[in-house]
Amino acid sequence: MRITREETDAVEESDLSSLAKAEKLIEFATSGEYDLADDVAPRSLLVAASEFLGFDGAWDRQEEVLAMADTADGVSAIHPDVVRVGTALARGLDPTPYADRYRKSGRITPASAHYMADLYDEAGEPLASERWLNIGIRALEHLDPDMVDTTTWDLLLLSRRDLRTRLGRPKDGYDEEADAADMHLSDVHRPADGDGGDDQAP
Repeated sequence: MRITREETDAVEESDLSSLAKAEKLIEFATSGEYDLADDVAPRSLLVAASEFLGFDGAWDRQEEVLAMADTADGVSAIHPDVVRVGTALARGLDPTPYADRYRKSGRITPASAHYMADLYDEAGEPLASERWLNIGIRALEHLDPDMVDTTTWDLLLLSRRDLRTRLGRPKDGYDEEADAADMHLSDVHRPADGDGGDDQAP
């Protein structure tokens, strides 16, 4: 049976329990009965499964699945060690070993760095969050120096600016770029002439 992104999305969005969703994704990733589409990677499925296991507090099973993800084929938007950081923070444990291992891995992606920043911010550690937003921007500068992926750039820049504002930091060049991105987004979403937007009468 061929498994496409539609099938995996259907599992993730279903009414199944978190544990059931996780085990189904693990089955997709590991069973020889399934033929995965090109845009469905075993590694990505296992990372997604590990997050569902975390929602249910199945920590031992989660680590088993993350260990599988470490060596699985394909890529994942979120690195397994980022999930480990989130788990450590949720359990009141020290996430530093996992964060440092990922930082030194040479495989940092902007998406994982942004997710890491969110995890630290939600845990009440804004300085660590700021650090990971900076790491994400440096990674994106390397991967996309011409700023083609404007969505990813805008998300990182705006998140960083908003966090720095909360921390009382003075504006720097990146914050000015974030202001420009904010204006651009406002222009994109501003109603056109003659369009009353949501308040327009029928």
